[in-house]
Amino acid sequence: MKHSYRKQLFYNFFILFFLFVLTVIVFQYQREVKSKRESLENTLDNYASIVDNVIQKRWAGSNKNIDPLKQFLEFVPDSELRVTVIDKKGDVCFDNRYTSFFEMDNHKDRPEVIASLKNGKGSSIRYSNSLNKEFFYYARAFPDYIVRAALPYDTTTIDILKVDNLFFYSMLSLFLIVLFILYFITGQMGASISRLRNFAVVASSNKSIDGLDLHFPSSELGDISKKIVQMYGVIQRNNEKLETEKKKLYDHLHVLQSGLAVFSFDKKEILSNSHFMLFAGMLSTRSIRKSEDIFKIDEVKPIIDFIDEKQNRTEISDFSREKLQIAKFGKIFNLQAIVFEDNSFEITIQDVSEQEQSRKLKREITGNLAHELKTPVTTIQGYLETILENRDMDSSQMFSFLDRAFKQTQRLGELISDISLLSKIEEADHLYQKEALLPYQIIHRVMNDLDYNIREKDIEVEISVNHDSTLIGNQGLVYAIFRNLIENAIKYGGKKITVQQIKEDQDMLMYRLYDNGKGVEESHLTRLFERFYRVDEGRNRRIGGTGLGLAIVKNAVIMHHGSINVKNRKEGGLEFIFSFKRS
Repeated sequence: MKHSYRKQLFYNFFILFFLFVLTVIVFQYQREVKSKRESLENTLDNYASIVDNVIQKRWAGSNKNIDPLKQFLEFVPDSELRVTVIDKKGDVCFDNRYTSFFEMDNHKDRPEVIASLKNGKGSSIRYSNSLNKEFFYYARAFPDYIVRAALPYDTTTIDILKVDNLFFYSMLSLFLIVLFILYFITGQMGASISRLRNFAVVASSNKSIDGLDLHFPSSELGDISKKIVQMYGVIQRNNEKLETEKKKLYDHLHVLQSGLAVFSFDKKEILSNSHFMLFAGMLSTRSIRKSEDIFKIDEVKPIIDFIDEKQNRTEISDFSREKLQIAKFGKIFNLQAIVFEDNSFEITIQDVSEQEQSRKLKREITGNLAHELKTPVTTIQGYLETILENRDMDSSQMFSFLDRAFKQTQRLGELISDISLLSKIEEADHLYQKEALLPYQIIHRVMNDLDYNIREKDIEVEISVNHDSTLIGNQGLVYAIFRNLIENAIKYGGKKITVQQIKEDQDMLMYRLYDNGKGVEESHLTRLFERFYRVDEGRNRRIGGTGLGLAIVKNAVIMHHGSINVKNRKEGGLEFIFSFKRS
């Protein structure tokens, strides 16, 4: 919720003054606490000094007669005073409140003793296990011993250390008075600001300012407010003329898929669209904060040189243009610079990565397709040509050639079928009907269809799949996924194929399919799903296949909103892990 200027100003002054008063109070409180404590310590220090004088006069050498000290302490005005004499090793030599002081623990680890040994004196408030009560201890170190004076930490001692509250009451009174003054002052300032704000709200909505209270005080703030009101009339008239042209220009800029920026002759931005900043950032290794940063990109230097050259021309001519293509970070951009007659210029950037990638992919597909089609067509042509040129050929040999040619036509049919399936998945996946499926049944169907191949190679197949797991998908594509993966394992794997369901939850089904063969080299793993990619060209052609099986698998998995990965197993063999979204 927004607050008025008056409230904001009042809150700001309130916070500043409150922090000031709080700082003074905290500072003064710490001073008072320190002063009270020092006063009590001075009192106890005087007792320690007197005790030291008594000891110096009455203790002769090693003859530590404590009677004179006890007699002296009996006449001390403070009846609760406790005096302890401790040698530098921490052993208690005397304590007037504890008769068996010679049995007391060593005092070298007491906080006040530690402080006195380090700084000459020290104090602490703590509980005494000897007398079962809390004391305020003060210890002072002398050349041969430490004298510790203490008072019970009771209401009397607490009152001595208690801070006087008169100062705090004074500060509170002052705080309230200043708050009242601030409220009055901010009220006067806020009235002018409020009128100006009302004018700004009405003006920004293009409504009439008639009826508004626009009387401002004779001050600098009032003069500024009056000038603003006068300027509003001029701005409103000009704004109406500019708004139409501005709208046309910006609408055009923001619908462009290209980045566009217009600069003045000194390379300062006049206008730009969001795509320009986006594409400039993709061209640079550094952060792009403004459109002028494009002139710091090394690859753009030919464009910059062109602009500088045209700006230095002496003859006036029509605008000139220069084009440049930059490939960077896996992206391809076309840049164009146009220099106008007044030496201002524009730069456009167009991302053509997809178009270039599409052209490259089409060239590769065309080349691979021509190569794959050429082999069976050439083979068929060779066999038929041999038969036609040798009319008296032995019938058994002729039948053999015809059989081989027929198998090549089958391979050609498979290739055309796979290409058609892959194209349909990639470009028209919406044509596939989806229904509730049981993957276990589809796997079982694949195993029946490939039963001859499995038995021929004496391969063991282990299936560990939940019979009741369901998903919404296309039956033909799910069949193609499992068939291509199992068929691939039969052709290139070892003597065992394992299909496992490794995860099932509300959203996903995940499977693992692996064999115990040799696997493939790591360099091939990332390319196994490419069209027509073959690990061993000669071996693959002898075994058969179109080179599109794994490409079909990957695209079919993606169409089911899943993912697929492949790796070599440590135990040997190739492992595919893939998933399906269940709905």
